[in-house]
Amino acid sequence: MALFGVRVVTDDGADASGRRAVVRTLALPLSLLLLGLGFAGILLGNRRRALHDVIAGTAVIYSGRVAAVPVQGLIAQPRPARAGSSSGPGQGAARAWRRRP
Repeated sequence: MALFGVRVVTDDGADASGRRAVVRTLALPLSLLLLGLGFAGILLGNRRRALHDVIAGTAVIYSGRVAAVPVQGLIAQPRPARAGSSSGPGQGAARAWRRRP
């Protein structure tokens, strides 16, 4: 599945197994060590892979297909103004954008 339009695959192009995903995740902190130099391979390497991808034998590719993620309820909706409110324009704007219960 391609959540953000990218997929993690093995060196031969097959989907990465659960074991490779775990190895890749456990190796991620190694890429962050020494100011993130493990990510330099993405910019400088000819295969554009980070250190944790090399260790796990994986690669990240663009799939072009993005899975739909439901976002209903995650976006704050403005609340209607209360009747008889004495606040002028612009006042109470912070109150109006609170998330509905």
